[in-house]
Amino acid sequence: LGYNDISISRLKQSIPDIFDTIHPSITAFIETEYRYRDEIAKQSVEIERLKAEQDIQLPSDLDYHKVQALSMEEREKLTTFRPQTLAQVRKIQGITPSCMLALYAFIKRQQKQKSKAAA
Repeated sequence: LGYNDISISRLKQSIPDIFDTIHPSITAFIETEYRYRDEIAKQSVEIERLKAEQDIQLPSDLDYHKVQALSMEEREKLTTFRPQTLAQVRKIQGITPSCMLALYAFIKRQQKQKSKAAA
């Protein structure tokens, strides 16, 4: 699968004996995981960074509607619960890792803008 011209279907044609014993859902999973491996790796690195910085304080006046990457549902939940840290955000049911990453990036951008304005 590491080559552009190789796919699961091509491998099935080349070595059908092996693939006859593997459930189709497993081969589909492998192909999907491989296709998105770079994105998964990037997001994993970001999630690990978030875990290390989960005690980051969220501004009490944070307007979640300004964080464009959030879904409407996520904005509503965050506005309702008003978490104080990223760790608290993670505990809200229905909040995704991408939501956490978007909040983290938004807060970091705001901090940089405030630093530049103060300088």
